[in-house]
Amino acid sequence: MAQWYQVNLSVSESMSDAVSGQLFDLGCSGVQVDDDAPSSLVQLTAYFPISISPEAVKTHLAPLVGEIHLSDVPDEDWTTAWQASFTPIFPSARIAICPPWQQVPDPEGGFTIVIEPKMAFGTGHHETTRMALRGVEAQLKPGARVLDVGTGSGILSIAAAKLGAGRVTGVDIDAQAIENARENLVLNGVNETVELIPGSLDQVDGFFDLIVANMISSLLKPLLPGFKDRLARTGCLILGGILEREQGDFLEAVHQVGFSVESVHLDGEWVGVIAKPVCLDE
Repeated sequence: MAQWYQVNLSVSESMSDAVSGQLFDLGCSGVQVDDDAPSSLVQLTAYFPISISPEAVKTHLAPLVGEIHLSDVPDEDWTTAWQASFTPIFPSARIAICPPWQQVPDPEGGFTIVIEPKMAFGTGHHETTRMALRGVEAQLKPGARVLDVGTGSGILSIAAAKLGAGRVTGVDIDAQAIENARENLVLNGVNETVELIPGSLDQVDGFFDLIVANMISSLLKPLLPGFKDRLARTGCLILGGILEREQGDFLEAVHQVGFSVESVHLDGEWVGVIAKPVCLDE
């Protein structure tokens, strides 16, 4: 029995990012974008676990798009689907990301991350992942304690380890994501530096110099108080997965929890946020 189904739909180019955001809001594990079609429309293919109601997905999307097609995806077809679209990418001058079947040399002065794409989010092709990677590259200090919440494929944990983190903890509620991340840690030779915890933020103890979380804003908001409790006073918080139209409300929520927004970054319709704790006694 298939554990996944795919949603195929067509949208205008101007609506592509917004609809992709809605698909992630609804719980999809990945979106393929085909903008090379002969028509003026962009073709989106989103993958959902069967635990998420197909009818609920259709009902939510109906006001935004026209025709919607759903079909089962056998588990063995998942990797094939991703292999067709996963090519090497360079999110910064020092970082390359590639699949095992198309490895590339390390960039000058940098490193390559090899990702085996399975059912976990994070190949570096999505704008939010690229911004999070650049944020980690800019903010991480050698020897830092790093927490990667919603680790997915483990791509941000691997980047942190290769950038010189002293210890990295990756946490994810999805057991299949943890399994995929563990495989990717071994592929990249950082399994001794990164600890993986299956479960939620509540399962994590201690304080961290840097916390990174790349997930949809509806999941990020409830976690903000937990981030504050686990971030060192001089630490840094990197957040991704916020749509541009959500920016105002989301930044207000960040302020209310007790963070100071240091910078906001935009890539397409997506926003990345870097924040630090407000220390009232300074």
